[in-house]
Amino acid sequence: MSAILRRSGPPPPTKKPVQSIVNHTLQLNTAEQKFSDYARQFCNLSSPIAGTIPVVGTPLKAAIDTLLVVLNGLNVSLAVYENILHVYRLFWQMKSENRQTVDDMIQRLRCLEASISLMPAASAAVQHRNEELVRKLNAIPNRLKGMNLKSIFGSADVKGAILNCIKDIDALERDYALLALMRTEKRVEEIVFQIPNTVEQGTVFVKDPTAREYKLRIEQCVSRELFIRVLRCYFGQTDQRDKILHSIIERDAYVLYTETKNKVRQLNTWRTVQSGTRIIMSALIDQYRRGDRYQCPRPECKEWNDSADVKEGWIECSGCDGRFQMTNAERRTNQSKDAITDLTTSKDEDDLVNLIQIFHIRQQVGVLYYCGTAY
Repeated sequence: MSAILRRSGPPPPTKKPVQSIVNHTLQLNTAEQKFSDYARQFCNLSSPIAGTIPVVGTPLKAAIDTLLVVLNGLNVSLAVYENILHVYRLFWQMKSENRQTVDDMIQRLRCLEASISLMPAASAAVQHRNEELVRKLNAIPNRLKGMNLKSIFGSADVKGAILNCIKDIDALERDYALLALMRTEKRVEEIVFQIPNTVEQGTVFVKDPTAREYKLRIEQCVSRELFIRVLRCYFGQTDQRDKILHSIIERDAYVLYTETKNKVRQLNTWRTVQSGTRIIMSALIDQYRRGDRYQCPRPECKEWNDSADVKEGWIECSGCDGRFQMTNAERRTNQSKDAITDLTTSKDEDDLVNLIQIFHIRQQVGVLYYCGTAY
C-alpha cells in the first residue's frame, strides 16, 4: 500500500538521569531527617537541665529552646519537601507509562497496516476503502506530535490524549468491520438469488396427511423404516394433528406416494428417492363402493362424488374444498378388498379425522382414490 504508518514521539531513553537524582535526593533527605531527630531529642533533654545551672543556666536554656524551634521548622520543611518528591515520583511514573502506552499504540497500528497489506488484490472500490482506513489510522498518532512528552506536569494531559487516540482506533476498527459485514451479507444474498437450486441440494420434500410440509435430508430417506422414525420426530406430541398422525402410523393406515407435477405414484422402491423428490403421506380409508361413486371420507362432509370422468386428472369434491385424484391402483389392492379400515370410533376421533386433508380411498372393488386439498 502507498500509505505507511509512521512512528510518532521521541524514542524511549536508554538512561534515566532524573530518576537517579530523585533517588539520591531521597537518600539525602533521609539522612537529614535522622540528624534532625537526634538533635531535637538532645535539645529536649538538655533544655530543662540547663535551666538549673546557676548564672549561665537561663541564657543557655533560651539558646537551646531557640535551637528547638529551628529544628522543628526544619522538620516541617523536610516533610514538605518529601511530599513534593512523592508527587514528582508519581508524575515520573505516569510519564513512563505514557511512553510505554504510546509505543504499544504505534505497534498496534503497524500490525493493522501489515494485516491490511496481506489482503488479496481486490476491486478499486475495496482498495480505496482500505487506503482510506490506513490514512485515518495514520492521522491518529500525528495528534500527539504537538504535545510535550518530556513535560512532567503535563503527563496527565498526555495520558488523556493517548487514551482518546486508542478509543478512536477501536471505533475505526468496529465501523470498518461492521460495514464490511453488511457488504458481505448483501453479496451473499445476491449469489444465493442467482443460484437458488444450490440450497435445495440433498433435500426431500414431505407432506403429511394434514398437509403440513417438512424438509428431510436425502440420508434420512434411504428406507421406509428410517423415514417413518424421522418423520414421527417432526410430528411432536401436543398438537391435535400430531395425535391423529401418530394414530395413523400405529395402525399402519397410510400410503406413501411420490408426486411429480400432476402424477402420483406409490412409493415402492426407496432407491428412486433422490434430491428434490416430493413424498406425499396419505391416510388410508376403506369404503364400500356404490356403483361408480365414492364418498368423501371427512366426517364433516360425507358427500358422494361421481368418478366416471376421473382418469389421471383432478376432480373437486362437491361437498368440500378437497380435490380427488384416482390412481391406477386396482391390481395393487385386490388382495385387501374385504378389509375395512375405519379410523373413527367416536365423535372425538371424527373431529380428528376432519383435520386430515389427504386421503386414499380404497373401495371394495380395489379402485384407489387420492383425496387432498389443492397445493
